[in-house]
Amino acid sequence: MSSSKGSMYSTTLDQARRLALWTEAHPAHSSGKVNSPVETGSSGSSDKGMDWKELVRKFTKHNPQRPITAATAQTDQLLHSLLARAAAASSYSPSTSHALDNPGQAPAWPPLVRIDDRPDILASLAALEAALRHNQGKEVERNSAAIVSAYGLYSVGEFDRAVNELRQVDKGLPSGGDFEAYDLTLSVLANATEGFAHERLGKVDEAIAAYTRAAKVYEDACAVLSARNSPLDDVELHVVGEAALYRLCLHSKAMSDPRVAYSHHRLYVRRATAISAAQKKSPRRAASTELFPGSKALVIQRGFRKLMKQAGQYEAPSSGSSQEANLRSSTSLPKAGEINKPYLMFLDEVAEGWRRNGAGRDGAAEVVEVMYNALTHTFQSHRLLRHLARALVALGQYDEAGKAVRLYFELWNKARETDAAQVAKAIRRLRDDSAPRSEHDDEREDRYANDFDSDGDFVETAAWGTRLFCKYINDPKFGLKLAKRAKEVFDEKKDRRLAEDNVALSKIERACGVALGALTAKEADVESRPRQHAEALKHLETAAQLDPNSWETLYHLAYQLAELRQIGPALDRARQAAALNNSSKQVWHLLGLLVAAQKDLGEALQVIETSLDDDDEDAEEDALVNGSRNSAHSHPKSNSVENGLDRFEFSSDDTQRLQVEFSMRMTRNVVIEAMEGPEAALIDQQQLLADFSRSFAQVRDAPELKIVADLLPIDTTNGAPLARRKSISLGRARSMRGGVKGNDEAESVSGPALSVSMNPRATKLLIDLWLMSAASYRRAHKLEDSRGAIAEAEALSPNDADVWTQLALYRLAKNELKAARSCLIKALSFQTDHVPAVILMARVYLAEPVPSSTTSTTPSTTPAATNPKLPFAEALLDTLTKRYGWDVPEAWFELSKCYKGSGRTQREKECLVWALQLEETRSVRPLSAVPRLL
Repeated sequence: MSSSKGSMYSTTLDQARRLALWTEAHPAHSSGKVNSPVETGSSGSSDKGMDWKELVRKFTKHNPQRPITAATAQTDQLLHSLLARAAAASSYSPSTSHALDNPGQAPAWPPLVRIDDRPDILASLAALEAALRHNQGKEVERNSAAIVSAYGLYSVGEFDRAVNELRQVDKGLPSGGDFEAYDLTLSVLANATEGFAHERLGKVDEAIAAYTRAAKVYEDACAVLSARNSPLDDVELHVVGEAALYRLCLHSKAMSDPRVAYSHHRLYVRRATAISAAQKKSPRRAASTELFPGSKALVIQRGFRKLMKQAGQYEAPSSGSSQEANLRSSTSLPKAGEINKPYLMFLDEVAEGWRRNGAGRDGAAEVVEVMYNALTHTFQSHRLLRHLARALVALGQYDEAGKAVRLYFELWNKARETDAAQVAKAIRRLRDDSAPRSEHDDEREDRYANDFDSDGDFVETAAWGTRLFCKYINDPKFGLKLAKRAKEVFDEKKDRRLAEDNVALSKIERACGVALGALTAKEADVESRPRQHAEALKHLETAAQLDPNSWETLYHLAYQLAELRQIGPALDRARQAAALNNSSKQVWHLLGLLVAAQKDLGEALQVIETSLDDDDEDAEEDALVNGSRNSAHSHPKSNSVENGLDRFEFSSDDTQRLQVEFSMRMTRNVVIEAMEGPEAALIDQQQLLADFSRSFAQVRDAPELKIVADLLPIDTTNGAPLARRKSISLGRARSMRGGVKGNDEAESVSGPALSVSMNPRATKLLIDLWLMSAASYRRAHKLEDSRGAIAEAEALSPNDADVWTQLALYRLAKNELKAARSCLIKALSFQTDHVPAVILMARVYLAEPVPSSTTSTTPSTTPAATNPKLPFAEALLDTLTKRYGWDVPEAWFELSKCYKGSGRTQREKECLVWALQLEETRSVRPLSAVPRLL
């Protein structure tokens, strides 16, 4: 009888450890059998069973010859329970914490035993050591005890001692048949712990070697156990194996050959798939233990897909993680009034993981795929649309993101009007739903009680969506609608926490301000412009008062003030923004333009070069850090921040960053030309072209995107006396093109490199560079070189109005008025409201020679009759100054000529005064050289 009970309690203790029931109050029944979750699923038994202390006591009583195993189990349970307590007290979560992980950086660590708890575990380790000294025991028992002891030393921060102790143990699988199943888990733990300790000590190569051994032992252990057991009978084995595999994958991807890293990733994916398949059949696992968490699996899946290409391997692509596959097979579209809570929790985990990983382009495709897949398992989910829209923006699919936001806006408003949350609750009460609810669900009942966003979530999404519609979709009217609705929701104060959040209100006010500014710029309505400008300024000033530490708000306020030509206040705000965030190139660029508007070109050049020099120094420091051998243990800047901007709120891609960089360098080139002449600018442009070629190589794979003008098409070419156009020094000393034809039609030349033509925004930047070079050549009186640069731009895009406007300036420099007019007609056919083209067309009209039949005039001859084209010029300029050219001094100056020619002296004077005021506050480049919205 004694032998029978001894065997039973040995099996029960082994099973409890294998199932990782470390924190369970009653790991065994009073009858002596294991109290596994599947057995207690009915929750109808009144027999709570034995706690861990009683289970170990029973084991010791009926197995007096095994005191080492009893002491080992007692220490093992205490150690795991203390580690679980430390994790609960910290922000560590297996579902989200690892979303921060990246190749080249140390993956997130679970916390060690807390200092307050260490005396308990040290005492238990001492008792285990005493048991080893005073008892013989089997070799496998002593080996397992030593492994647990080493793991305990590691868990209290004694990494060196843990490594030394592990050198004395056998880390392979037990040989023969005289061992228990949990001993296999401990063999994996021995190798994994060695890797953990080496990695903590900064010995990455040794850690990778230990993780590789752990992966091999893990696979062998799974093979031994698979013949007679379900994978879910060995939860602790898979927890330890997954931890070692995960760290092996991330480190090997950064430091190993792609084929080696591919094999590691493949092993992780295959094992995760097997666990997922087992979970479909049986939910037997500890409630607090999550095997192969979904967010971690997504990280590995993403790396696995990239490594497939690098290693030349081709396998059927996996749709999302194993957790997603499990959810898709085990859940379905919810009934009315219900939600698919497990799937919603998974969606939040995926989105949060992507956010913590930097919310960049990498990983966004997987998020979009997961969200689209979830459409069949959720119904009008607000959070799904919210996550989907942000990921689509990161991919550059702005129109699709806009559709998602519009649908979100409609569904949220409808749900709020009908109080959908209360309706759903009432439906659930009427339906007799006896489905069991897990403890894990109860903890998050408030958050997942329904699938309708709170007022706070809506306000945040609406403010973000305003930027999307204003910056990328060119629909500021809907952007303003979003912002105003957010303001209405906030003013209702139904959410007490939201009502007290000044930062949220500041974001709403900022969204209203920038949307009004963008709408004013797009509509260009002479009657509504003053009112809209005043309202936009008021909103932005309110936002700055509510959150004075928001440099983003100060930037937008400075931009709005600069647009209203209030240079002094704008300069003050820009300086405040730069003081709060000195890493933003946009802020420094705006600051440089404002300083230049005060005609202090030397200081403006210093401001711009300071920012560019700082960026070069940062790049050198990053290169040193990333090039170090132990870069995985360094602390680089968070990849979730770009130029001081949170990429989750202010998404950007490589092409946008390229535009910011080169736009700033273009401004520097313009300042150099203004101070030193076109020859000096042309020298700088040589370097710009070379740098562009190198930089564009890094973004050539960006997807084709619709180009939306950042604001107004007021880049008024570099032709004096027009405002400097939005282009940069890209010129070469000579045109790449050999011969230059004399006609002005698009020349039959070979097209640009495919990589450039596939990225319209980068192509536009290259066009601007060529046109800037053409303007500098023209001002240097090198007309043939100017024509060659124009031809290069024309080859890139023959339908660009800027190209034909610059060609018209070239023709005017050669005094070819008729040819210039033909170029301008073509430019206006591509863009009817192109400000530089309209001004030049009016200038051509005014400059055309008067026919000889009208040269002799009598006192009765009207001035208009002297130049029959004057009314045409006046009509063009009158419309232009009321709309898109209202702040362009050349437009007002040319209009004054029309009034002078028609004898309206007072109107002429008014135009000249206004032109002078605009000229006195104008910078070296238009304000559109910097983005209206960050």
